[in-house]
Amino acid sequence: MLIEKFNGDVFIDFLQRMIRYSKQKIFYVTDGHPAHKTKN
Repeated sequence: MLIEKFNGDVFIDFLQRMIRYSKQKIFYVTDGHPAHKTKN
């Protein structure tokens, strides 16, 4: 899968795939830095 732009929709798809294919619990930590926020 080649992605030109990493936006909110892509991030949610990424998290859903991580959950679907993980065999262990996942702890995903995000911060509120402005560069990490999406505009959509």
